[in-house]
Amino acid sequence: MMRVIANDQNMRSADIAVANVLLASLDPGRGDAQISHPEICRRTGLSLGKVRGALRRLAAGGYFAVIEPSGRDLYYGDHARRYRPQLEV
Repeated sequence: MMRVIANDQNMRSADIAVANVLLASLDPGRGDAQISHPEICRRTGLSLGKVRGALRRLAAGGYFAVIEPSGRDLYYGDHARRYRPQLEV
């Protein structure tokens, strides 16, 4: 998957760094990554704005699906989005 993202001319270096973090954070049981934006910033060294932009481009490119928290998740205080790869990892 990383080879495909890296060869996509619409992807930037920040997008590749964020994709690496998401793939490294995958939960094998659920098949998605639940990681906060500040944690992605810490792991990549990117600003919050660059991380948010990279996540938008990765989702728009069809590489990751963004899963919003359910009503139950919100009720119990879990506001984190999850990111599921859309290509074979």
